Amino acid sequence: MFIHEYANEGTLRQYLDQYFYMLNWNDKFNFAKQLVSAIKCLHENDIVHLNLNPKNIFVHEGNLKLNAFGAFQYRSKFLNKIKLMQYTDPQYLENHETYKLNKSSDIYSIGVLLWEISSGIVPFKSELSYGFNLLNAIIHGKREDAVPGTPTKYVKIYTECWRYGSNLRPTIQHVFKEINNINYNFEEIITESIKDKEYREKPISKLENSNQIDLLQHYIDLRYEMIKELEIISSITTTLNKTLVEDSSVNCSLFTLNIYENVLEKVPKRSSLFITNQLYDYDLQKFLFDLNHLFISQFNIQGISEITTSSIVQCLRNFIDDNNKCPFKILEQYYTHQLRICFTGIIGFFYEYGIGTSVDYCKAFDMYKKAAEEFYFTNNDSLNKSNYFFNTEDLLKENQIIGLISLGNLYIYGKGVLVNKQKAFQLFLKSVLRGSVLGKCYIGDCYHYGYGVIEDHSQSFDWYLKSAEEGNARAQNAVGYCYQFSDKIPKNDYLAFTWFSKSIDNGNYLGYRNLGYCYQFGIGTPVDEKQAFKYFKKSANGENSIGQNDLGYCYQNGRGTLKNESKAFSYYMKSAKNGNSLGQCNLGRCYSHGIGTSVDEKLASEWYKESVKKGRYKIGQHCSLHE
Repeated sequence: MFIHEYANEGTLRQYLDQYFYMLNWNDKFNFAKQLVSAIKCLHENDIVHLNLNPKNIFVHEGNLKLNAFGAFQYRSKFLNKIKLMQYTDPQYLENHETYKLNKSSDIYSIGVLLWEISSGIVPFKSELSYGFNLLNAIIHGKREDAVPGTPTKYVKIYTECWRYGSNLRPTIQHVFKEINNINYNFEEIITESIKDKEYREKPISKLENSNQIDLLQHYIDLRYEMIKELEIISSITTTLNKTLVEDSSVNCSLFTLNIYENVLEKVPKRSSLFITNQLYDYDLQKFLFDLNHLFISQFNIQGISEITTSSIVQCLRNFIDDNNKCPFKILEQYYTHQLRICFTGIIGFFYEYGIGTSVDYCKAFDMYKKAAEEFYFTNNDSLNKSNYFFNTEDLLKENQIIGLISLGNLYIYGKGVLVNKQKAFQLFLKSVLRGSVLGKCYIGDCYHYGYGVIEDHSQSFDWYLKSAEEGNARAQNAVGYCYQFSDKIPKNDYLAFTWFSKSIDNGNYLGYRNLGYCYQFGIGTPVDEKQAFKYFKKSANGENSIGQNDLGYCYQNGRGTLKNESKAFSYYMKSAKNGNSLGQCNLGRCYSHGIGTSVDEKLASEWYKESVKKGRYKIGQHCSLHE
């Protein structure tokens, strides 16, 4: 005989969907303590639950009620475990035929549930459609990140609980003691999510006596990993087929790679796939996807570098301001979005350039690394049919390309990771293999500057040209630059002017600056200072730091416009703040000589020093106001 108790607020999952936005940390701690206390009672009576998940826990008047029926299902079917793989002991997922679920398996589930209580969202919800890819990742250590605002001791508890090895997880008595010792008012709070330092801190080996990628070893390693994954797939499929034979009530086919299309529980239908609680509405979702689309577009048009990224940053800030949004809130919405898997690129960019948060290169590295990861695309296109804003696979592909190129850029400059230009080259090459036209331009950069390969300007030009002919604006500007300045190919001012023109037609702000330079000095066209001023201004308004410096020069000397030292000072300031060394030097000159501002030798010295840090000038060396 079973005795049932009515729970007026549904399952824990339903409760979090509806009321999470109303919960404070005292409420979350209360839920966590009740959950741990209930399992402690079971374990001390030698009862193992084996089926802990948010649909097996109920809420009645703010109190948790544990459905203990699962505790008597010691031979729980593997099919049911696959449905809720996020909560299942990864050792069982990997070795389900020999590994027996135990008390430590409950501890693992508790760890995941504690994270879910802190975040309000289903673990890996955005990745469930990628079935085996997610299962394999969980087996190999993939876990959710800590949510900003979480007490560090709380994070420590659940991260200890969800360790892979059962012998490494704490007992329920230890968890009970630690969770009851937390005092939220006196705890250190996580302001950013926990970082996976293992990958970053691992020493980077150098390939000696070679500037070529060891492709053979790479594919041997890849083949080995694929063989191991196929063994897991085979084992899972065999077990599931046995289950299907034993249970005639299940009627689905598991003979395709997309085994999860029929196994995973269907998402409850709502007005939109993207709505996870009543705070999400159509306008907010449209804004998030529009902003991400703008980011992808500008990323490919401008490219990322010390002199171009400020254009992308300003474009995003303007869009956010024009829509009366808060950058911090937008970052939070992306971070907790159920489709976060599609937004890790823009999240990383926010962290790298301090949009809605402080600059954090390590966190940016983590997000780009997640974006760069491979995914197994299934035949299930339900996500694409259920949304209004995008094609899921296309967006994941663009997100991955951004991750690969951005990671490469971090490796070149040593931001959040040790400098490894060979690794950068490999990442850029991988982006090309994924279909990135912009990636070809970065391969050109590697050959131009000798990043991870032997410097070869002919190879560099060939890669730039390939990318430019496919319509990439950054590459078109680079081709123009090669025709104007390179000593490795025949100089051609007319072709330089032509390619700069193509670049601006596609919206590249550095191209605007270079076209202005052509008009100023008669490169491939007659001298026309008014036209030069016009294009410098367009470049400057697009936040290109070189264009801002050039516009300052025009205002200071009355070239193509009326002389205005105040505006000259203003644009030198913008250029300097965007990190341009010549702009910094010229700003120092303004402070030193009182150009558009009062004389201030202290500030002049500070800006000269900033310019020196960039490597532009030596101490005591004078700079011209325009180069």
